[in-house]
Amino acid sequence: MGDLVSESYILILVADFYESNRPIAMVCHAPAILRDVKLINGKFLVEGKNLTGFKDSEDAEIELDIHLPFSLEQDLQLR
Repeated sequence: MGDLVSESYILILVADFYESNRPIAMVCHAPAILRDVKLINGKFLVEGKNLTGFKDSEDAEIELDIHLPFSLEQDLQLR
């Protein structure tokens, strides 16, 4: 979750997939990659989208929240 979200090649690849109308699917905490993906129009890919992913309460339930670099739920909602 921490390493791929800042990898510029991955961000460009995901944006290209989206803008080429190719499907994008992610499981577990992988949607964190979407946090910083910007489209050609300068907007964040997740802006105005409904997504699925781990909620803060689910991370806390299994005590995963103390190991994560950021909150997936909160960061995606900020976009």
